[in-house]
Amino acid sequence: MELILLLGAAFGVGLVLDVFDSTDNTTEDAPIDDTPPPTELTDQNDFLEDKTNDDLLVYGLDGDDDILEGYGNSTLFGGEGSDYLRSEGGQDIIFGGNDADTIVIYNSSLRDGEDEATAYGGAGNDWIATRFGDDEVHGGSGNDLIGDATIFGTEVFGGITDDDTIYGGSGNDNISTRVGADIVYGGTGDDQIMSAPSLETEIRYNDLAAPDTLYGGEGNDRVFAVNGSTLFGGEGEDTLATITRASTVDVFEPVVIADFNPDEDMIELTAYGLGNPTFGDITYEDRDDGSVMVSIDGNDYALILNTQSSDLNAANLSIEARPNGG
Repeated sequence: MELILLLGAAFGVGLVLDVFDSTDNTTEDAPIDDTPPPTELTDQNDFLEDKTNDDLLVYGLDGDDDILEGYGNSTLFGGEGSDYLRSEGGQDIIFGGNDADTIVIYNSSLRDGEDEATAYGGAGNDWIATRFGDDEVHGGSGNDLIGDATIFGTEVFGGITDDDTIYGGSGNDNISTRVGADIVYGGTGDDQIMSAPSLETEIRYNDLAAPDTLYGGEGNDRVFAVNGSTLFGGEGEDTLATITRASTVDVFEPVVIADFNPDEDMIELTAYGLGNPTFGDITYEDRDDGSVMVSIDGNDYALILNTQSSDLNAANLSIEARPNGG
């Protein structure tokens, strides 16, 4: 019978002690510990940059730290202070910690599975941006900005090509995605969730766009998406908005509004390029499943579930058709 003791694994150093009796001389290979040795910074404002492919384990401790990771599969802890943590690529796990942190998941590769980072903003008003990769983002508590922003002169888009999952957490969050089939949970607070946050974006990336699923959660949220997405306002007085441009698509893909409350929520529908700057030809089709389809100039534009046309009025539905150019 053999007893194996492994000591110091947390420091990447293994001590193996074999104890066996005289009747059993069989030994086994010691397990391999591939955990990277930890790098612990100081309580000051530290700067660490690693451009290698090494897997890092970094603890920021106190202070406003800058931790820039290379292309390995690393784990970064910002700790206390307003930290800046940046991932260049790999399957990283990033914890911002307390205070207002900045987390940038830049991701250098477009190949599936190579760049799938997970970020946790933690407490504080955090700013988190992703670029390439199927990333997962948790804003945590605080009023977080997740997605589209500009840093160091390089434009970093939230969810620019791949399929991201974003959790706003508590607080009044501002979350934006662009291209990819993203899933967004606003959480508690009065959140703004935008899929393709401008008409210019919708036009520019229309050929790459994929439908998103957006959940406002609790609070008075504003949830905005382009054609084809599914919107859930959640609890509270929500605004559910969508926009599309007729000249950029062959056929409208209707937005699905899944939990509209006609007594509390507001729907805003805007369409460009319909030729009529007022309303165009707007029709409402009540369906047997209890939903209503809103069509403009013969194109199905928005499917509102658990709602009939008699529930819609000027207080909860705004439809605007505009010519090209706004």
